[in-house]
This record gives sequence, C-alpha cells and structure tokens, in this order.
Amino acid sequence: MGLVVCNRGNSKTFSKGSIVDLTIATPHTAQRTTKWTVLDEETLSDHYYLSFEITHGPLTRETLIAPKIDLQKRKTALAQESADEERDAKSAKRDLVRAIKKAKEAAWKNLCDQVQNDPWGLPYKLIMGKLTRPPPIPELNTPGRLQRIVDGLFPQHPIRSDSEVLPATDNYGDIPLIDRAELISAARSLKNNISPGPDCIPNEVIKMIASLNPDLLAGVYNTCLLSGVFPKTWKKARLVIIRKADKPLDTPSSYRPLCLLDCLGKLLEKILDNRLRQHLDAGGGLHDRQFGFRKGRSTIDALEMLRTTVKSDKSKVGILTLDIQNAFNSALWDAILKAIYEKDVPNYLQRIIRSYLENRLLIYESGGIEEEMVVTCGVPQGSVLGPTLWNILYDGLLCNRLPPGVEYLAFADDVALVAKARDSIRLEKLLSSSAQIGTPVARENWTFVIAAQVRGHDNNEYQNT
Repeated sequence: MGLVVCNRGNSKTFSKGSIVDLTIATPHTAQRTTKWTVLDEETLSDHYYLSFEITHGPLTRETLIAPKIDLQKRKTALAQESADEERDAKSAKRDLVRAIKKAKEAAWKNLCDQVQNDPWGLPYKLIMGKLTRPPPIPELNTPGRLQRIVDGLFPQHPIRSDSEVLPATDNYGDIPLIDRAELISAARSLKNNISPGPDCIPNEVIKMIASLNPDLLAGVYNTCLLSGVFPKTWKKARLVIIRKADKPLDTPSSYRPLCLLDCLGKLLEKILDNRLRQHLDAGGGLHDRQFGFRKGRSTIDALEMLRTTVKSDKSKVGILTLDIQNAFNSALWDAILKAIYEKDVPNYLQRIIRSYLENRLLIYESGGIEEEMVVTCGVPQGSVLGPTLWNILYDGLLCNRLPPGVEYLAFADDVALVAKARDSIRLEKLLSSSAQIGTPVARENWTFVIAAQVRGHDNNEYQNT
C-alpha cells in the first residue's frame, strides 16, 4: 500500500507495556510529520495520547530523508517485549488469584458476622433466593378444595378424657434426668439439611447449641420431664402437601402430606424415643414379624422370611394384604396410650407422651391466609416419636392369635397375612377367617386383596369384610 510508520523511539503506547498504537501515513504526509511523541498524561484508558505535528510549506532536507528502520533490531526488541509481557502476565494472574481468594474469605467472614447480627438480613435473603420451589399445584386455590383435602388427610375423632385412657396415678418414680452425654449423643444423630419447622431453626443450629452449651438444653428438657409436659409450641406443625403424579386433583389420597416440626422439639423427641426403644428391647422387644422402623431390618429381610415360608414344604401358600388407607393419620390416640401402658412403659414416659399427643395443631396457607386445624388423632407426621408409637400400636395386632398355619408379615403399616394349607379351599377359608380379626385402625379404611389363585378362579378381593 506504500504507507509509512511515523512512530519514533521505543516509547510504549499501551499501559501493559507494549507498542500497539501506530501512526501510519502516506510517504508524502510522513515527510511532513515531526515531533512525534507519546504524552505522559492521564487518558482514562489503557492507551496513551500520541502527539505529532504536520508542517506546511517547502520541505527541508531533513524531512525529505525517510527514516530508516532496522528490522532485525526491531524484531529482537519485539521478542524481548513479548517475553517480558508473558512474565508480567503470569505474575499478575497469580496476584489476581491470591487477591480473589482473600476477597472471598473476607466476604464470607462478613456474611457470617451479619448472620450473628441480623439472622433475617442479607444472608437469609440470599439463601431463600437460591432455593428452588416446585411449581404450584393446579387449581389448588379453588374455593373449598384445600380444606377438603386437609380434612380428608387428617380425619377428626372425639377428643378423649384422661380417665378414659389410663388409670390415674401420682407415682412417677425416680425420673432419670438428661445429662450432657445423652443430650450430645441425641443431637449428633439429628440429620443435616432437613427443613425446619415454624420457628425456622434448622438442625445444624440445634447441634451447635448442644455442643457449645448442652446444659442450657438439658435444663429445658429436664423441666419437661419433671412436669410431664411437652411444650405446646413444639406440637405445632406446618403442613406442606405434595401431589402424587397424575392423580385426581380433588381427591385427598392424591396428595402426600409433609408436616414440618420445630427441631428443638424433635431433639426432645429423639431423647424420649431412645429411652422408649431401650425399654422395649429390655422387655423382649416388638413382634419379630414387624420389619418397619426398626434398626437393622429392611424390606429385604421381610422378603427373605416370606421366601423361607414358601420353600419350607410343599403346602400351598396364600397372601392376603391389608391396605389400611391413611393409616398413620387415623391411629386413635387412646389406642396408642393403651398400647404403651400394656408395654409397661415407665410412668414418666407415659405422662409426657400423653401430653405429646394433646393439643396438636396444624398450620397451612389457603389463599394467602394462614389457617389452623386442631389434630385429634394419628401418629404425628414428620415426628421422631411417631414411628415407634406406631410400631407399639401395631404390635397389638401382630400379637393377635391367628388360626394355625397363618402368620403376619408387616413393614410399618403394610401388613400381609401369610397362610399355608394342603389345598386351595382350606387356604381361602384360613385367609378369610383371619381377616375378621380386629385392628386398631377404623375398619372403613380396610382393603383386602387375596393374592392366591383359588380353584382356578381369578384372585378374590374383599372390601370391608
């Protein structure tokens, strides 16, 4: 193109230490360009100002002579500049990484300090903003629908009086108080990353309190033990319902209820549950054919027992399953209290469990308004004590005397009658007669299905027999 570079000297034109800005002109204009220089002035940019003059009038001898460029020298200089720039860039990158790390540590410390000073401030808002929320349930705000769902999931039963449940007694014996070791052990067993209850205090905070000041919590819990009162505020649960996939929108059984309880109350429940389980184990434990909610047992063990029964001899085997609908929420409180009384549970535990099952409250939002519902039956959903109380209640069913050749097989509320007989007619009679034996849950919630072929006919089904 015949253009000429007008730059003079080795002055850097870029703040990073390189010559990236060039002044290019035609040979005629380049001959008139003089006093080219890089200005040492603030430009508010990474590039420096370039200054030069263009003369007018006749050209002198000096201006007619085109500047000579030593290409080899310029190439060597550029290579050196490139190496220097690469070294400086690596050093700058290391400094930047260290600065970012220090800034993150300082920001995290500042955020933690804000949590101590204002728990509901910026840290809380940041966390809540990160939480993903499930899409809303369609048509849930239809007038009356949510109320019907809640009423269906949590049936009401008449509230019993104490005289109807247990014999009156003022002798609670020596109540073993909660010590540091018992409290810390129970706190460590609490799971992390669990949704808190209405007070919004998670298990992680409770575990920290138990570690730093166990006497504080032990004092509160011992007061509960001595008075036989489970605090009312810890019996309040926040309800969250989750729709089961592709189920009818207006049917209560299409939803799974989740009840969120305060973690402070759940720690006390954990201590009571440990003591209750220890008492049961010392007294012979629960029925051997209950595999649910028990340490060291699973559905695999239940299936193995069933397999052993089937292969033990050449008799025919039939299975009748009892589908007790909404079982956990339908368990009668007086039946639970009677069951723990019959298990000879220590009086102080009976008393606080009785208080635990009184005045329970469910809170939920309907149309943006917080509603409350009094709960009058069922083992508390989302609780720690609930599974053990259910097993104690159901133990009475499993201990019922069955006809020879029939046995129970249970996993939590899922129960099966397993019968053996020499022929199908006898097998059907055994299962049908065993189905008449009572259960602690209302009979209208029963569904029976015989899972054995009888005389070549299709499987029989018995509804509310």
